[in-house]
Amino acid sequence: MPIKELIDLVSILAPVVNAGYPHIRGAVRSFCYTRRQDRILEFLGNLGTTTDHQIRRLVVDWERRQDVPLDETTLEQLCATLINLSHGAKFLTTQGTLRSSLIRSDKMIDLLLSQIETKLKKGDQIAPGHDWYVERFLGMGSFGEVWMGINQGYPESRAFKFFTQEDGKDWLLREQSNLSKIKQKLNDHPNVIQYLDVVTHCQYPFLALEYAGGGSLEDWILENRSDRVDLLISDAVRGLIDGIAEAHRWDICHRDLKPANIILTNAQNHPQIKITDFGLAKDFNERQQSNAGETISIGTPLYLPPEASTPGREVDGFRADVFAIGVIWFQLLTNSLERPPYDFAHRLRDHAADSHTIRVLTRCLASPEYRYANALELREDLSEIIPFRVDIPEGIIDVQHVFREYLSE
Repeated sequence: MPIKELIDLVSILAPVVNAGYPHIRGAVRSFCYTRRQDRILEFLGNLGTTTDHQIRRLVVDWERRQDVPLDETTLEQLCATLINLSHGAKFLTTQGTLRSSLIRSDKMIDLLLSQIETKLKKGDQIAPGHDWYVERFLGMGSFGEVWMGINQGYPESRAFKFFTQEDGKDWLLREQSNLSKIKQKLNDHPNVIQYLDVVTHCQYPFLALEYAGGGSLEDWILENRSDRVDLLISDAVRGLIDGIAEAHRWDICHRDLKPANIILTNAQNHPQIKITDFGLAKDFNERQQSNAGETISIGTPLYLPPEASTPGREVDGFRADVFAIGVIWFQLLTNSLERPPYDFAHRLRDHAADSHTIRVLTRCLASPEYRYANALELREDLSEIIPFRVDIPEGIIDVQHVFREYLSE
């Protein structure tokens, strides 16, 4: 995105960040309204494709050039403000194109700005009686906010998902039994984020989670190729399918699979993927018994199957997860955050996908009656006869594509 405009916004926000969030919202609103409509759309569209890492690098670089440095708490608040604004812009973005009719509405800009404020700040204790303190802002959602936390007497960081909304505690209490089942059945899987604790008797109830530290798969796709870690796409896809297959084995559907809910471990070479945010998941058998004919009404539209947009139509949660896997797989192969178009097979061939991969991915994205019934079927169809790609030593000619294409016939 144009760096100058983001630097201009940082320069405007930095002096008012300590004065409180109402002032920050006013500053951002003024920043938007002093620009032409088309420039607002362009700026927010570009902001929606900016990664958290890029924002942090830009803020740190800007701060180093200032005569008076910011303290660590203010610096983190500034990063959190811009990250929330970026996430809000992503929410208002469809397949990389900003919904201009929405942005022209003052109410939509207010909605965008409503997600700027964080209830916690760097250095806050997670709750009375706990020796953990929030250190780094990770993101905000409809439930509240996520922070990385540290404990001086503990060697590893943790992620804390705080439920700061008014009904957050009620929701968490309702979902505790479900979260307990997810923890019991999925916590040992290497591709699923571990649930460590649930605390409800405090101002902001929270979930304590394993901290992976490598950023989201969404950020990896958006990051400049020269700046991102070396992720083996075949390993990422295999890990995603394995994790969801294990969930489906226990009759658990995720229901909001997307790259933003897939985290990478903190490794420079071939990080592992970790599926997170199972908070929307349900035990599907119990859900069927208690809510017969219930349709899936939650999730992210870009990753929901077409049948989910039909009012009153019953949606199979397992097949919905498989469809989302297909979309994510396509995005990884094409390096773009878009929904697969009608001619996606041609696009995949342009990105050197072999016939077997295209066949499997086509079935992931097929209509419900032809789609894999669950991720267990999908995993089984990834035959060991046609292995995933592997690293080739430097100086050796890579003929894997030819070999895989031969085996696909």
